[in-house]
Amino acid sequence: MEVVDTEGVDHVTGKARRFARRGVRRVFYVRVASRAVYEWSQKDDAWRRLGAAEFIEDRCFSVPIPVAALADQVVADDAVARALLARGTPALVAAMEARRVEGRDEGRVEGRVEGRAEGRAEGRRAALRTLAHAAGIALSTSDEARIDACDDEELLDRWIVNGRTATTARALLR
Repeated sequence: MEVVDTEGVDHVTGKARRFARRGVRRVFYVRVASRAVYEWSQKDDAWRRLGAAEFIEDRCFSVPIPVAALADQVVADDAVARALLARGTPALVAAMEARRVEGRDEGRVEGRVEGRAEGRAEGRRAALRTLAHAAGIALSTSDEARIDACDDEELLDRWIVNGRTATTARALLR
């Protein structure tokens, strides 16, 4: 991609030919003054002006690039944002999620957070029961009730770790 301000077309054409001889698959140049975008055709040994409404599609791009994005800053920003979102850039995904959360009413956000915490605790309780069963530890009704009543993730994690060596329910739930 060559961005041209004062260079002549002959100079840019010479570069395009050298790039093509070196194996560069596609060569473009942007003429800043006219906001025009051209693609080199090695077969025709000539430049083809691309229309502003066209897209440049290539296997190396996450999303097609609008030709207008190469000459217009606003369109360029949008094109870059779309490509980064398509790629799943972690910082953008997190920012989008934070923005969605900000837009919700507080009760819904708190409910969702509590629901996730409850889901994590439920998973830990299930893991604890699986460990007890695998270790041959019989859980009494009161042991089951104690596990069901526990929402403290750290305590549940400690009980799970105890499952490595425990041989009794008392040792498991200490």
